[in-house]
Amino acid sequence: MIISAGRNEVFPFALPMGVGLIDMSINLTAFLQKRPMAGFYAKYERDFADERAADLAALAPFATHSQADNELNLANPSASRKANLSQNPDKILNALPREIIFVGSAGLYKEGKILKIYESRSAVNCEISALYELSYSPISYEIIARNSTNVSYETIINSSNFITTDKKSALKFFERGYFLENMEFFAVLKVAQKFQIPAYGIFCATNFCDSNAHTDFLKNHAAAKENLTKYLKTKALI
Repeated sequence: MIISAGRNEVFPFALPMGVGLIDMSINLTAFLQKRPMAGFYAKYERDFADERAADLAALAPFATHSQADNELNLANPSASRKANLSQNPDKILNALPREIIFVGSAGLYKEGKILKIYESRSAVNCEISALYELSYSPISYEIIARNSTNVSYETIINSSNFITTDKKSALKFFERGYFLENMEFFAVLKVAQKFQIPAYGIFCATNFCDSNAHTDFLKNHAAAKENLTKYLKTKALI
């Protein structure tokens, strides 16, 4: 499954899930929760009519319910469906996507090239205040793919609801080992981690994180979207 932030980062091949850490977390979680249920219900409705007679016949020798109960189940498939859902959680989870691919733009902290494509399975949520020891966090804020064979360990994406425009701070982020800045990626990996779904990101650099960050982003954004589309085609992902 391919997703993007949305708003001005919309692709015909990607589902928009929300800009920033909060909207991405809420919408992706809601989507993943609803998707398997909808898929399971659709399949169950198709199969139920054909299977219920055979199932009841097979269970008849062991039945403890009355004939009235059996007729009630036939007349009320939703009740029977609820029972099956509670008894077969694995069948629901199997409908989740096998992999989540996030595509979007990103800002470079120090090194790299504008409009170049980068891949990553590692993200952090480190705010500027932490760089200057003005804050701390009691929660884990790093998801690092230390043993990934497909993605460089050094390609770490930092996510925040705020865009870095101070070059000095950008260099400090780079000194910590963070390479790119993207608003949503940490949320994507965090949600995917909770659902136990493999996930990674594909990014096109639009700017450096300095005083010209927004101007350069606007100038390069259309070309970045084109590059991302071409890259996914070369990878046979779309």
